[in-house]
Amino acid sequence: MSLVESLKENYQQPPPQPPRRGKKRDFSAFSFLLLAAVALTLRTFRNSELHKLLEKDITLRRALGFVRVPHRTQIGRRLAGLIPEAEQQIALLGKQLVEQVQPEDDRSQLSAIDGRM
Repeated sequence: MSLVESLKENYQQPPPQPPRRGKKRDFSAFSFLLLAAVALTLRTFRNSELHKLLEKDITLRRALGFVRVPHRTQIGRRLAGLIPEAEQQIALLGKQLVEQVQPEDDRSQLSAIDGRM
């Protein structure tokens, strides 16, 4: 649960996408990003295992933002399509870290290239 809370703190909303045709999605991409992090932590990668986990653990389901348990095939499809969203979150977090860390004024901006490096 602490992993989920820390991920919620560091999540940055992506820029809004243009509206798409068809039915609106029931579950956000953020919910599935959190589910992917939980799956990696628990080392459960099968859709049926994640479906059973969400059915049994109501507190985890609520912490992830699922109103109901998604179908197991939907879990697999959405997790497979999360790669661009995850890459965007990593890039945004990297930019945030670069902005927070400022080099000291007495340090050189250039470093020498050494054959041992």
